[in-house]
Amino acid sequence: MTSAVPKDAPKAPRSLGPAAESAPTTIDVASLRDDELVKLLEEGQRELTTRRERQRAEFLVRVVEEAAAVGLDAHAVAMALTPKGKRARADGRSEVKPKYRNPDDATQTWSGRGACPKWLQALLDGGAELQSFRVPPGGA
Repeated sequence: MTSAVPKDAPKAPRSLGPAAESAPTTIDVASLRDDELVKLLEEGQRELTTRRERQRAEFLVRVVEEAAAVGLDAHAVAMALTPKGKRARADGRSEVKPKYRNPDDATQTWSGRGACPKWLQALLDGGAELQSFRVPPGGA
């Protein structure tokens, strides 16, 4: 019995099993056409983004599970991870540094937002300049 496939015909590639199929492949990028290289870069970037999103989601699930195991809720974890200077107030507003300070009572300050406080308005009505109450940069 003779074979219908000629002896010099190229052989079909054999599967080397799952381990070989998942082994990294070396690509000679210098031999790729520009459009092929662009496609490879786009596919690689998509794969990397997908992996990072999956890792992030898995990490957050682990954090939530660990927090729940020790009795913490998501808000407590978020507060612990947020730097103190970046935290929002309980009512959702962010804290604003003071721009003006009462020279007679350092606990009285004003951020420059909203209505002028009575202590400052009284001083301004007495002829004082607003800039004379300015808090120096870096000094709170």
